[in-house]
Amino acid sequence: AAVAGLKIRNLVGNESVRFFHSPYMRTRQTLLALLRAFDKLPVLLTSEPRLREQDFGNFQDPQAMDAIFEERARFGRFF
Repeated sequence: AAVAGLKIRNLVGNESVRFFHSPYMRTRQTLLALLRAFDKLPVLLTSEPRLREQDFGNFQDPQAMDAIFEERARFGRFF
């Protein structure tokens, strides 16, 4: 992440930047590593909860999953 921060800094130079990040800890840790390249420069930060991994498992109906798995087997995955 620190190397990526340097590459981003080289791309933007001294222009203003804004980073959007998810609220999860590992993305905040990555952001902190990126920010080292912007030491003493103003950087806008926006925590965006919609930028996060999908957690479908928390919302799936266990009884409906058999039908979903059968349909997935017929059509395949799209990712």
